[in-house]
Amino acid sequence: MLRSSVCDIAADIAETLLRNHKEVVLINNTPLAELVRLSPYAEVMPYQDPIAGDPNHDPIKRYIGTPPITSSEHDLLQDRIIDMVSNSINYQLSFIKNEIVPTIDSIYEEVNKMMYAYMNDDWVSKINIVQLDISDFLNSDEFNREAEKYKGVIPVRPEFLNLKNEVYNNEDLLNRVRLAATDYYGENTTSVMENINNIDNSTFPAFLYDLTNPTNKVKNHEIISESLNKYLFVNTLMHNEDLALDIFDVQNINQLRQALGSAKSYLVSLLAMNKDILKSRSDGTFGMVVSHIDNETNTIFVNGPTYRKYIEDGNDNSTLFALLIDSNATIESYTYASLVQSKERLQSLLRQYLELAKTRKKLNIYNNFIETMRLVFYHHNQDKSKFESEYIETNPGTSEEIKSRLEKELSKLVLGDIETSDNMYKTIMKIVTQARYFYTDSYAILKYMETESNEDTDPETSATIAVIYYLVDYFMEQFRLL
Repeated sequence: MLRSSVCDIAADIAETLLRNHKEVVLINNTPLAELVRLSPYAEVMPYQDPIAGDPNHDPIKRYIGTPPITSSEHDLLQDRIIDMVSNSINYQLSFIKNEIVPTIDSIYEEVNKMMYAYMNDDWVSKINIVQLDISDFLNSDEFNREAEKYKGVIPVRPEFLNLKNEVYNNEDLLNRVRLAATDYYGENTTSVMENINNIDNSTFPAFLYDLTNPTNKVKNHEIISESLNKYLFVNTLMHNEDLALDIFDVQNINQLRQALGSAKSYLVSLLAMNKDILKSRSDGTFGMVVSHIDNETNTIFVNGPTYRKYIEDGNDNSTLFALLIDSNATIESYTYASLVQSKERLQSLLRQYLELAKTRKKLNIYNNFIETMRLVFYHHNQDKSKFESEYIETNPGTSEEIKSRLEKELSKLVLGDIETSDNMYKTIMKIVTQARYFYTDSYAILKYMETESNEDTDPETSATIAVIYYLVDYFMEQFRLL
């Protein structure tokens, strides 16, 4: 039986349709068509145009009839339809909550984790700028006095010293060296303490063995770093001869003193020479801003004083970044004057490169998402619920249909579907529901829930609104407007 409130709503809808000259045509063999057929309102007068000026003429009544009458057959069918739809919705909501959403979440988390490297692949963020500064120790009075003795002297390799067998895997000896260095230089001498504290039993013999060997470094700052470490170490041993005798295999104390003295003079002259080279390269606007570039690690080594002046004068790192991709760059390109003169060209080169990199990144994201999604989808598709297994068993061809629908959904993707985490989740939700769970109405329900979700709406309210939209869709599929 229809309530008067329902009749009022129906009357408003009918009036709107009449004004717009629209006709509702039911689709045969649908629950709605059968329900209307059994309705006590089914026998109504055909539509007639309103009689102009007749205040008693109500065209709506010609559609909805007169006061309601009872039709037991209609009511029984109506009850069956309500029970059928209600049970279907309740089951689907339970299946969505307990099976489908957890599957979507799990696939999203795995895909998002695998895609993180591609989504965050930013070339510029991988560039490192390392400032090279002359150690405070090399500017100290103590070192300058030593350096003055060997000024202009070309470094000559000193006598080589053999190690005692007791040096190997000797933690006690290593601790004695650390304590001796601390005692001689003090805790504040960062250079020696950091290097010595980083030495362990596996590297300690090699470090000592290499004390007096020619350096294999080619960059000035690397030569300084290695030579300074060795110098500080040699100086420590020169002031702790008992410790040195426990390390080196020598005939007598004079041989030890001569060898360590030669090593010290060699290292001091090597340090002084490379220190002067670095200082000359850091000479104001005439100096080298860039010392050298390591393209394998995207690292730009800069001379500290000149680099800081370069930045203070209003320049930025973008010009330096361009040097990594400038095929015409030479050592002369690293000077302050050259960088300022080439600023516009280098920044234009960088912009072009970044645009190309951006396009490549988008293409990589798109291609990798498709491959990743396909891989994760099939991996998760191996774990099926009881309902899924039963459905596939009783409906041959379901597995092939799932594969076909997956490829169809993937083929429709555009980059905007996956550019953000939020978009990616929605896309995965659509793929999973439209492919793996195509035989359910999960996509329609979840889509409406997502549409209605916001900070002010709790999940239950969103679900209720989604069900209402779903019911509207369900009944709209059973008629056409002509």
